Amino acid sequence: MSRKSSPRGRRQADILRSICSVEQLETRTLLSVATVNATTIVRDVPSDLLGINTAPWDGQLSTSQTLSLSEAAGIDAVRIGGGSTADTWHFNSTSNSESIGQMADYVANLGATGIVTVDYGEGSPQEAVALWAYLNGSPTDTYSIGNGEQWNGSAWVSVNWDTVGYWASLRAGTTVNSSSMGANHAAAFNFQDFEIGNEIYGSWETDEHGVSSDTLPMPAGDSRAAHDPTTLVSFSKQFETEINAILSDGMEAGATPISIGIDSQAVDGSFNDWIVDVLQQSAIQGLTLGFIADHWYTNSSKGFESDSGLLAVSNSAPNANITGLSSYTNSTNPYNWTLRADDYDALFAEYLPGQNVQLLADEVNSISSNPGKQSTSLVNGLFVADALGSVLETTGTDGLGGYDGVWLWDLHNGPLKTNNNSTSLYGWRKYGDYGILGSGGGSGTTGEELNEPTPDYFAIELASKVALPDGTVVASSEDNETSMDVYAILEANGDLDLLIVNKTPDSNSTAAPNNQPDSTLTEQFDLSGFTASGQAQIWEYGVAEDDAQANSATNLASLTNFNTALSISGDSFSYAVPDYTMMVISLTPQTGPTVTQAAAADPNPVTGTTTNLTAAGSENGSGAGLNYTWSATSVPNGVAAPTYSVNGTNAAASTIATFFGAGNYSFLVTIT
Repeated sequence: MSRKSSPRGRRQADILRSICSVEQLETRTLLSVATVNATTIVRDVPSDLLGINTAPWDGQLSTSQTLSLSEAAGIDAVRIGGGSTADTWHFNSTSNSESIGQMADYVANLGATGIVTVDYGEGSPQEAVALWAYLNGSPTDTYSIGNGEQWNGSAWVSVNWDTVGYWASLRAGTTVNSSSMGANHAAAFNFQDFEIGNEIYGSWETDEHGVSSDTLPMPAGDSRAAHDPTTLVSFSKQFETEINAILSDGMEAGATPISIGIDSQAVDGSFNDWIVDVLQQSAIQGLTLGFIADHWYTNSSKGFESDSGLLAVSNSAPNANITGLSSYTNSTNPYNWTLRADDYDALFAEYLPGQNVQLLADEVNSISSNPGKQSTSLVNGLFVADALGSVLETTGTDGLGGYDGVWLWDLHNGPLKTNNNSTSLYGWRKYGDYGILGSGGGSGTTGEELNEPTPDYFAIELASKVALPDGTVVASSEDNETSMDVYAILEANGDLDLLIVNKTPDSNSTAAPNNQPDSTLTEQFDLSGFTASGQAQIWEYGVAEDDAQANSATNLASLTNFNTALSISGDSFSYAVPDYTMMVISLTPQTGPTVTQAAAADPNPVTGTTTNLTAAGSENGSGAGLNYTWSATSVPNGVAAPTYSVNGTNAAASTIATFFGAGNYSFLVTIT
């Protein structure tokens, strides 16, 4: 539904219309212009935009500090089970740092939406059902899961997966060995999204299906095979069928239907036409495909990172003339959020017409392997902020919608010191790390403190200031996209939030940190459909904050936050955005003038021929820009209308009315 600012037409009685005060702008060279139309709706803000991955080997997941930092960042969606680990880790195993119960508790304590990755590579549909039962089932449900295969390291063997109630009792702590599963959670977690395996399209992933001992049922005429869409969809369909049977048995009244997802990382014919085969097999086998999990790493060429190339990929055309961009783009598998969303949307419409397949980017970062210093630099944080803004504007071309969230890889990962630490890359850390929080292992430029936040962390925290419930993405455009990106969100409370990413390298710095004043790029913001009050709240993270973290004994940092008054000229204002900075400007709407002192006459009654008429108004805390216009609405018959010593100006808040005959008079003051 379109949300518009209050109309600027006339109001009755004491208030008519509100016009903001105009102050002369300081002289600047305007290098960049953003145009925002608050009446043109793009889409609703996704409810689970800000996601993170975590895994069983994350030994810090269950700590109070991790939870506190995750809450502060505004993380609202979590993928559990890990990446490649998911296909070699049985959920009832106790051989990892974190159990399935501890991972589920983290999601629940965070109040986030959870995606659960199912062990496909070494598991069976029955094992997946047992996992669902542990997380979501009722301890009193006697539904028999039955026998299902499991890989034992050298062959597939048959395992009795007991009943739904057996696994649910382990979660609820009603059986003696509940501690081995890591949770004591009486209520069901009620996870809905289940992702079948991790990147099964890739030969690098574990997939033991198709060996001689494999007994996974297949459609008539089809053979089991590793990294095979038909086999994967068959597994998924059996899982879906079993869960539907459990939900209809009358013993799971509080459970909700599940959504099944399958991974993809290309919209072209890569991996033997993987995505098309998955969609076609879903239609053939009758699988209700809930979502495609797009795994989006912009650069697969380790050692060839480029700061300018990385900062161009989110929304630049593949053939844009930007240094380093060619390492990140591909015309058939575009590294541009809008183009990818459009291509996926077209595939969904063609091969699964009528199905509302959701598009999630649930594993995202800048480079697919061997991360170097760029991964922990301010540049990577700017890339993350730009990606989140770009995703907000995706809609798809065939009506199914754009991306509904971004899950960054990952929460904790660990520092790697032997990869690309080239001086051509910005940043003071001399190591790579996918984690948004440090895993420990030293301090300073060559190591990291435990739970030390990286710029990626602050990109998510910054986006949480605009990705608010019931917000609406509105149209915005930028005439200098190489240097600046601007995204606009109209909040439910009427505020207009601008997410700004200045991608211009800091001209005062060739190496960070240097503690020099930040260079800036002046941005002009032209607004329509929204009249700003001039009062703004700003959050930012850039070179200054990054330098401060480098000089901190504890390697801690935070967003800079302050309130400011903007000089509004018409519906435009300018702001000097520091280079290499991500920022949110939250604008409050102009509310119009209000009466602070009702109209009055002194003396009243009048004994002579004059009286002093007074009134006072305020607009956004000030009366300086208001004009007062007096008129007589009732005059005795045959008598001329009164005159005023001053009228129609700010000074007319107090004016002398002169009368030309006795009688009763009524006055109206109009404040504009």
